[in-house]
Amino acid sequence: MAAAARGDYKLTDYEDRAARYGSDVRLYLPGYGAMFDMAAALLSSRAPGDCNLLVVAAGGGEEFCAFGSRFPGWKMTGVDPSPAMLAVARQRVEEMGIGDRVETLCGTAGDLPEGKVFDAATCMFVMGMIQDDGSKLAFLREVAKRLKRGAPLLLADAVGDVGSEAFGRIMADVAAHGISGGMQEDEMDKFRSQVGRLPIVTEAREMELMEQAGFAVEYQYFRALIFSAWIAYKK
Repeated sequence: MAAAARGDYKLTDYEDRAARYGSDVRLYLPGYGAMFDMAAALLSSRAPGDCNLLVVAAGGGEEFCAFGSRFPGWKMTGVDPSPAMLAVARQRVEEMGIGDRVETLCGTAGDLPEGKVFDAATCMFVMGMIQDDGSKLAFLREVAKRLKRGAPLLLADAVGDVGSEAFGRIMADVAAHGISGGMQEDEMDKFRSQVGRLPIVTEAREMELMEQAGFAVEYQYFRALIFSAWIAYKK
């Protein structure tokens, strides 16, 4: 999942709350667990039995947990520029007993060995933290570079017109969901303030970036409030 600050992609810093990220995200993102169940179902029919999976922004380890027990023949490589978030992922991997099938790298996809390519990839909730000044496109192109032609990509992100009245109403519903689940109001206020400062783009812009990076989007497989996920392929 989300990652820490790194100059090349200007990511938001999650170092201070890495240990509780997995519980926090479930308070403001309805259906978080179900989204990963759906991701596993999609990949089960699109990736080979001996899949070599790239997990972009792997900190927290949710992807490793969702796929590790379901697909015993898979090997997974996770990249994340946050040492704290990656440590959480590594701990969960070891607790599941799948450490021999998981490699982790503190960095981004661009830090992987040159020429290393994968059968499939996931990229969950990191695009919204990358500036749309050419960095979003560079990020996606780096992911595409690491995939075989025709390989599936599951991408999830927060999307919307951040300054619009409609987005404000949806964020009020995000807050209501979080507070009803036990999130403190001051914590939710901080989260809403942070979202308002993030370089989130509209869904149309997200699709444009995917196309420019060399991906063909098949369809949107998940939507909850401002959060969406798509299945795409490398052209």
